[in-house]
Amino acid sequence: MPDFLEETSKELNATNFNQDLLSIFIRNGFGALPKREIELTLLELLMKHAPNTVGSSPAIYSLARNLRLSPKRLQGLLDEIAYRDEAKTDDWCIAQLKSALQKAEKIQSGGAIQFQIDDGLVRDFAVAQVRAGYGIVDHSFNSAIIKLTGDKFAALAIELMDAGDQKKLMAQIPKPDQTKEQDKQETKSPIRLFVDAFATKAGETAGKKSVDLGFAIITGGFSEAKDVFDKFIGGGED
Repeated sequence: MPDFLEETSKELNATNFNQDLLSIFIRNGFGALPKREIELTLLELLMKHAPNTVGSSPAIYSLARNLRLSPKRLQGLLDEIAYRDEAKTDDWCIAQLKSALQKAEKIQSGGAIQFQIDDGLVRDFAVAQVRAGYGIVDHSFNSAIIKLTGDKFAALAIELMDAGDQKKLMAQIPKPDQTKEQDKQETKSPIRLFVDAFATKAGETAGKKSVDLGFAIITGGFSEAKDVFDKFIGGGED
């Protein structure tokens, strides 16, 4: 097994690591950086200058062992670095989230999914999207392995669609009539109302059909989602 210290040192010796480190320390006033900032600075520079032994998306457990700290503490540092990275925009988060969802596995007889997100920024972004589209977020987002029921997965997938395709898909089911349940309905987002209506029309296999709809949206966009919708529910508007 390669020696982490030796291999990392070889990588750093061929880069501007020392210069970058000194520049940061001197720019802020030598000794002015608190311990947390020093840790973040060193880790960020290691990720930049040691792509082979550390890298921009390091394996948490192995790197934690090499750095002799807990995986949880390392993950916290990596999450903070991610939040400070201006290149990690919402569009970047969407791309990362879609990539993770495309690799999701069906569980609970196909009525739910599980997928993995190690990046805390992307995970928090996913929480925001589920909350916006569905309204309720449970404890499943507290770990890297996330589990979503079919309706939440469908809501998340719809939330990630561009506005035009989202509008066309949601037009497949007419808006619910204003009834005595109006006050209750008004607390739900349009996406949640659509997902609930889809589940009602899908019947006993609503979970599985919602999962299939979610995958169709993530992998093929509106056209594939429309095909799945027509197969399960029946044609709506084009």
